[in-house]
Amino acid sequence: MRLTPIDGIPVKGDSGAGVWSGDRVYGIYYAYAPDYSYGYAVQTSVVAGWIEGLTDIPGVA
Repeated sequence: MRLTPIDGIPVKGDSGAGVWSGDRVYGIYYAYAPDYSYGYAVQTSVVAGWIEGLTDIPGVA
């Protein structure tokens, strides 16, 4: 999933952070463009059940 900045963009060291909208996790952040103009995340649909099982936070399936 490609992300564009809204209120900033995560940078080096932020990998593994959740990509949230409201109370739902939509992705897990893993990389950014060298100029910080966009980033990438893995969609939680791949691991939604695992996330919810560990945290009780619903990932979007």
